[in-house]
Amino acid sequence: MAGMTASKRILIAGGTLVGACVIWMVTASLLLCMLGHRMDAFVWPYDQWLDAAPHWRANWLMTLGIVFSAAMPTVVLLAVGVWIVRMRIGRKPRALYGDSGWARAGEQRANGVRQSARLP
Repeated sequence: MAGMTASKRILIAGGTLVGACVIWMVTASLLLCMLGHRMDAFVWPYDQWLDAAPHWRANWLMTLGIVFSAAMPTVVLLAVGVWIVRMRIGRKPRALYGDSGWARAGEQRANGVRQSARLP
């Protein structure tokens, strides 16, 4: 992503957001149809959840179905998002030759390094 322009990044972010919304809607509609044993209603454009959402307080079973079918895809998409952020941001750059510090005076003497107060 280092060589990408800002417009490409915006397009990729927007496409990812739209894709996530479509995946969420299809998954929520699928779960709602499965919970209601109405897989025959699961047809294109797969927006059955939007059709049923205004009636979520009709009875306790409808409320449970709407809430569960919305919560599951949300949890999954949030988990994937957190995983991507951790993979992308969470990595610390490693030093090329490892973590090393200056040798102490005793280590220098043990390895044959002479210490002098003046330069030759």
